[in-house]
Amino acid sequence: MKQRPTPTPALRKEERKALEAFRTGRQTLADAPEFLFRLARQHNVAASLAAIASERGQYVPQIWRHRLRQLRAQQLTVRPHLDRLARRLNRLGRPWFAARGWARIYDPVLPVRPMGDLDIYMTLEHLEDLD
Repeated sequence: MKQRPTPTPALRKEERKALEAFRTGRQTLADAPEFLFRLARQHNVAASLAAIASERGQYVPQIWRHRLRQLRAQQLTVRPHLDRLARRLNRLGRPWFAARGWARIYDPVLPVRPMGDLDIYMTLEHLEDLD
């Protein structure tokens, strides 16, 4: 039997504040202790923080750059499958739209963010038609 992964614990107030300082540019990743990288990785924001810092022209330490490259490589692997799914939905004439995550709507640097997933919205009646 496959074991379920342990859920990631919620960020404590001071942890959230530390990660937010990197996102907003008040701190640079060059100043980040290793435990903050592990925390960012655990909460799936390490690659995003590296992308933001890179977009700002800040120095991005190797460990952060490596995580960003890993995530982008994963996305390149998944991308053809998402493209195939989109073509199939279009051929079937089913109305749908994709979103990059409602939580990211307010993020001013969205175009540089690595995408971790794709949310596809369609009505239940059209979803049932796909069977």
